[in-house]
Amino acid sequence: MTQVRVFSFGGGVQSTAVLVLQALGRLPLPYDVFIFADVGQDSENPDTIEYLNQHIRPYAVRAGINLIDVQKTYKKQPDTLVSELYRDNRSISIPARMGGNGAPGNRQCTTDFKIRQIDKWIRDSKLYDKAVVGLGISLDEFSRMRDTNWHEHEGLSEKGRKLGFKKKREYPLIDMRLSRQDCLNVVWEVGLPPPPKSSCFFCPFHSPNTWIEMKRKRPDLFEKSCQIEEQINKKRGTTGRDSVYLHK
Repeated sequence: MTQVRVFSFGGGVQSTAVLVLQALGRLPLPYDVFIFADVGQDSENPDTIEYLNQHIRPYAVRAGINLIDVQKTYKKQPDTLVSELYRDNRSISIPARMGGNGAPGNRQCTTDFKIRQIDKWIRDSKLYDKAVVGLGISLDEFSRMRDTNWHEHEGLSEKGRKLGFKKKREYPLIDMRLSRQDCLNVVWEVGLPPPPKSSCFFCPFHSPNTWIEMKRKRPDLFEKSCQIEEQINKKRGTTGRDSVYLHK
């Protein structure tokens, strides 16, 4: 048994910069594999999918970087976040905004569709008893960092389910003191266009300007977002809970 170094590749500016830095030989320690946790073609920002297929995958092949996809399954079939939201259950995994103060609700989507799927890949490989997982958080986002200790339970709590291996997080961009603008500069350096913001198109963390631009430029996605909001509230209505919204 041995240790693997994995990078959680999201497809945005910071993740792309880490992949490019590895290709240029500038990372202090390279990663064995970059993993893109796919939330579904019907859920991810279409611009991210297009950028990934047109630019990142070919670049990774040329650079000899192992970039793979993983995806959550439901009844042994690939699952998507939109499918989960439309499923006949009480689960609402996205951080929809509460009525009144607009505070976000619980955010389970990242855990279920990204973190657990990367953990599953590590566990199912049966090759590793330790894993270092790199995350693309830049210096200007340092408040998003979590601890970097070794642990073997989900959520770091001894009460959580066991991972089946020991894991620790690391933040290569923080260690290299790189900001988001620095990351953009790295991407431009190798001739790649700037990546779009990586997120689900209906993410409740979108800024007001993002929603305005979506309504103006992608009315189809805006309409789908409205339908998703209606579906969420239909679910909540069956249990007598208050309405929630995708925008605060």
